[in-house]
Amino acid sequence: MASYDSQLDLGCKLSLLLVGCVYFPTLYFVVELLLKHSCQQLDEEQHRKISLRIVSCFQAVMACTVGIITLSTLKDIIHDRFWLIEYYCWFGLAYFFYDIWAMYRSYRSGHKHIQDEKLLLQMFLRSKTSVVVHHIAIPLIGFPIVVCIRRGLGDYFLALFFLFELSTPFLSIVSILRILKMQTSKLYIVSGMLLLVTFFWCRIMMIPIMYWSYARYKNIIWLWQVPLSIPMKCNIGCITIFLLQSFWLNQILKTVMSNFSIKSVNGFLIGRGILR
Repeated sequence: MASYDSQLDLGCKLSLLLVGCVYFPTLYFVVELLLKHSCQQLDEEQHRKISLRIVSCFQAVMACTVGIITLSTLKDIIHDRFWLIEYYCWFGLAYFFYDIWAMYRSYRSGHKHIQDEKLLLQMFLRSKTSVVVHHIAIPLIGFPIVVCIRRGLGDYFLALFFLFELSTPFLSIVSILRILKMQTSKLYIVSGMLLLVTFFWCRIMMIPIMYWSYARYKNIIWLWQVPLSIPMKCNIGCITIFLLQSFWLNQILKTVMSNFSIKSVNGFLIGRGILR
């Protein structure tokens, strides 16, 4: 098992960060260019919003892949290390800054009538407050914890956090279908259901799963004893994440269910033989 300090030197860290800074915007522009040529009936705002969602899918797939590979490799959930985790942390850091820029670019294309850039930025921040705060908090708070404060412990739990992204492709599909005004389609219903299921299991239930994993590791019989046997800062972090994910689930429920008509859902279930 390698020591924490020997994992990456400064040059490698900065190189990974630089690659991420180039990769995500480049992928975004490539996808946007392809959409302009293949979907000319869509306007600029739609091209940019769909490009944003497709890049999110790519990021989610990469993060989940890293998480799955790491989980399949580690045996000791506290002390074992896997190089791919830290590599992806430095590479993926750029995504959060890119995503804010891409969201603002999409927002601006839908508000071309507003010439005051400062006013437009204020409107964007008000409309996307929770997402922007999330995207800033992860690099400023989460990232230092991951690469410094944890001292190389708990790659297993970090891999579980990476699996949070399993719900993102379904969120992107739902968002793209909304952009295309296809909320009544069967694909929207299926994607919405899968989004709710994956979000619940991979984001809400992941915290209890982490506590259960630690209980097994330490041979703790009762799950309620786990919070008493770990540092208070870990409990505070887990509670904060749990509450934030619960807030997001509530927002997703409101958005997705608002487009589920009883008629369309029943028609889909009957067509699949689930209802008769």
